[in-house]
Amino acid sequence: YVRSWACVCVCVCIYICVCMYVCIYIYIYTYVYMYVCVCTHVRTHVARVSDAFGSGGRGDMSDSGADEVVAAPGWLLYASVAALLWNLQGAFTCVSMLKMSEQQLRKLPKAEQRLLRAFPSWASAAFAMATASGVGGSVLLLLHSAASVAAFQLSLAALLVLFGRWCFASGARAVYGPSVYLMPAMVTTVGAALLWLSMYGKSQGFLH
Repeated sequence: YVRSWACVCVCVCIYICVCMYVCIYIYIYTYVYMYVCVCTHVRTHVARVSDAFGSGGRGDMSDSGADEVVAAPGWLLYASVAALLWNLQGAFTCVSMLKMSEQQLRKLPKAEQRLLRAFPSWASAAFAMATASGVGGSVLLLLHSAASVAAFQLSLAALLVLFGRWCFASGARAVYGPSVYLMPAMVTTVGAALLWLSMYGKSQGFLH
């Protein structure tokens, strides 16, 4: 009887956590979507005003220049928002780990305590750089900026440095087992995919 009630309580807690997680994601998505809509409206208005003032002197040249602008595909907005949410989650994880107090650290198993205490400052800097560059690259991707390529390159390079040390030189495999490679592999794959997406957008002309 006690075990059944414990299972019910655990299921309810998991359900509540999932609901809160989904609500936070919906809130952030709505906020980012509104921000993108406002930015798009402002950029369109500025482009129209500049065309109106410049059309008198340029004549047909302005029309041909306008035709060369490649419109961003509709899926780019959803990909950019998903990238921003993913990187914001990574930034939250980074801040949570770097600001872990001594009291919180003592609640972990001894093996994990030793692992985290031995985490070098340069690896922490790589973690912070990877997440900050990822968030910045996602924002630039939302703004259709080709500078997102450089941001995602920096983020991926920092991830390789961080996970190279974590997987092969920290002793994490002895603590977590083979599953220690799962999250780094997934995060690195997403980072490489975002870099490819920004490079593809730049080559196609809808990131400029």
